[in-house]
This record gives sequence, structure tokens and C-alpha cells, in this order.
Amino acid sequence: MRLELKDGTSNKFWEAELTRTWFDVRWGRIGSDGQKKRQRFPTAYEARQAYEKLVAEKRKKGYREPGKGAPPPSLSGPRDEKLETALRARPDDQAEYLVFSDFLQGAGEPIGELIAVQVALAKKKTPVLAKREKVLIKSLALLDADLGALTFRWGLLDSVKLENSRDWMDEQFDVRPVLEKLFGSPACVALRELKVGVIRWDHQEKDLEALFALAGRHAWAKSLQRLHLGDLDNVDMAHHSIGTVGRPISAAFPGLRSLVLHSSEKSWAGGHRTFDFSGLALPELRHLVIETCSMNKRRLKELWAAKLPKLEGLTLWFGSDEHGVDCGVDELAPLLEGKAFPHLRHLGLANAEFEPEIAAALPSSKLAPQLESLDLSMGTLDDSHLERLVDGAKAFKKLKTLDVRENFFSKKGLAALEKAYASVDAKDQKAPWEDDPAYRYVSVGE
Repeated sequence: MRLELKDGTSNKFWEAELTRTWFDVRWGRIGSDGQKKRQRFPTAYEARQAYEKLVAEKRKKGYREPGKGAPPPSLSGPRDEKLETALRARPDDQAEYLVFSDFLQGAGEPIGELIAVQVALAKKKTPVLAKREKVLIKSLALLDADLGALTFRWGLLDSVKLENSRDWMDEQFDVRPVLEKLFGSPACVALRELKVGVIRWDHQEKDLEALFALAGRHAWAKSLQRLHLGDLDNVDMAHHSIGTVGRPISAAFPGLRSLVLHSSEKSWAGGHRTFDFSGLALPELRHLVIETCSMNKRRLKELWAAKLPKLEGLTLWFGSDEHGVDCGVDELAPLLEGKAFPHLRHLGLANAEFEPEIAAALPSSKLAPQLESLDLSMGTLDDSHLERLVDGAKAFKKLKTLDVRENFFSKKGLAALEKAYASVDAKDQKAPWEDDPAYRYVSVGE
């Protein structure tokens, strides 16, 4: 993190980079190399506490992120704040889009024509309109195909997927100009979904910091509905970290309804990067998914402290003890007692080595009578746990679906579950290892 103080005769910077149990601090006059110091701590938790304390102290003294508090970056194309606000307030009203279209076309902005073309195509598809649509989208040049994908709805961006397939190992790649152009375009004013894969493999945290800062300057970010960080395919989870995201997400996207975090610790020869979602405060969030192979006591404590008053759906992956999982069913007490998120209707406690203990504890929990779906997939359940699952079925008075995909049940065991529950998803049961038939493993352990 870099902070600067430009006030009167002051022209100073302060930088700090946290790396597990230590952080490096550099400070001095802007334009100079400054001085550098490393501070070490017994644990990663103590390091982070000290780091956040220093950041808070600097902010109190007037230090700010470069550009923080400055006017928003220049935006491409004509703008009308009232029309854009109306679009976000009534996202399903085509009439609002057409009003915005008239405004943009009057100013010579091609997005205005694209809105009119796509609204017309929604009513009746014609070859002429379809051809014009392709020409207009290409002319906008909002995002290169090897840097992601865009989905339009009635001429405006509805969903953005950022994924650097050009060269994610390129140390020199700078995502900021790409994001400034995209986020500042009139096409982005009603964006509802943002997905992020890998931008730079060894600098994912820094690139996400830039994304949060740049998006947070725009009004559309306050109304973003869905955010997915770590939207990856064919990448071992243990090799990927999105870093510290709880507070930045809450600041940039306070109106989120759905949040997916896919991440773990990241270790390599030169060090270690952590995954931290502390400080989540999202008053409108309905669904939260945290996919990891390294859930631990600290992270669960952070989650129970999150301010998510309207949360209805929660899915947690846990992982294996080989990657630092040190929690068990006892650490789930605030959840099972209905204190953490009392309005849950959909619950997933998946990919856990202690899945049998979870299955045993759930029927007597405060949540059981209100759950409509329950996900115990990707775990270590087998026929030896059938009795507690079958006997506990009557506790789930509203349950419509039980998910036990990727466990170790036999066909006979699955038949017993299907008899006890209204609907059971039991696809892709895992086979025991030939060398050790009693061994049970989670689906995502690294």
C-alpha cells in the first residue's frame, strides 16, 4: 500500500508491504528512494494487526492513497448523472435505456445507437440489425478479447469478466489504463456483475487493489449486484490468493447482493501471501460463497464478525489440514446457534474433512428448521454416516434439497437418503483408494 501526504510544504510518501509474519516499510520525500525498514512478528495475525494500526495512524495524519479525494478520472463520452441514476434505479425498464440512448446519440456517442439496436433486437431479430450490432460493439473497443469478456444488455454492459490470457506472467503489464477506460465508459453505467480471474499471477493482490480504487470512484460501483473474485479454471487453489479484500470490497461495492471469493494461501520459494476477508460490511448482501482449501479458526472468527444483516445463503469450503485447516465443528457454534446469520435459508458446509461431525451437529442446530437447501458436498461422508443423516431428516422441516455430491456413498446408501429427503443431489460419488479403502479425502485439498 502506498500513501502520500501533500499539504503545504509536505510532499511525502509512506509505503508498506505485508508478507505473512513481517512487513516492509519505506518512507521519504516523493521522488526519492526514501528509507526502508522491516518489522517482524511471531505470527501472521500480529503482523497484520500492527500493519493495519500503522495504516490507520497514517490516514489519521492526513496521508491518502494517490488520487484519493481527487476528482474522478476523465470519462470517455458524454454524461448525464440524472439519466444514469434512473437507469440503475430501474434496470428492467427499457424506456429508461431509450431515453439514455437519445441523449447519447444526440451527443454523437455510438453507445447510444447500440442501445437502440439491441432494444430493437430484443423485440425482433433481423440480419441487418444483427450485423450493425457487431460493428458497433467492435468499434467501442472497450476490452481486448485476451483481457476478458463482456456481456451487453440493451446496449450497456451487464457483466464484465476480467481474465488476462495474454500473458499473466508479464511483470510489466499495467491493468490501470485498461480499467480506467472500461470503468469510465458510459457503457458501464448500469453494470450489474463483475468477475475477476487472474490479471498478473505474482501481483494479483496489487491488481485487485487498483481495481477496487478505480471502480470505487464511479457511481455504478455502489449499485453493483454480483462480484466474483478468483473466477478461475484449471488452477490449483493452493497456488492462488486474492489477498486482503474484506474492507476494500465493502468500500467499493456496498450494494452487493452476491459475493463469491475463491482463494487460498499462496506459498512459493520467496515467501507467502495470505487470504483475508476481515471487515466485510455489506448491508444488502444475500448470498456469500467462500471457496478455499485453507479455512481456519481465524478466518471463521472474521466471518462471524462480518456485518451481513440480510444474508440468506452461505456456502463455505474448508479444505485439508495439509493447508492449515485447524477448525472443526466447535468453531461453527455461532453459525449453528443462529447468532451469526439468523436469516439463513440456504447453507453449504462443504469440502470438509470433518463433514461427518457437521452432519451430526446440524439436526439439533437452531438453523435446521428454517433451511430450504443444504450442501454437504465434496466431503468425507459414506454409508457409515447414514443413520445420523436419515434420523436427522425430520429436523429439516422446510428442506427441499440435500446436496451430497462427491462423497463416498454406495448406491444402497444413496437410495436410503433419497427415501428420507424430498430431493437429493448425489452425482459423482468418489471411489475409495485401492491402497487404503478406509481413507476419505475432500475434493479440493490443494
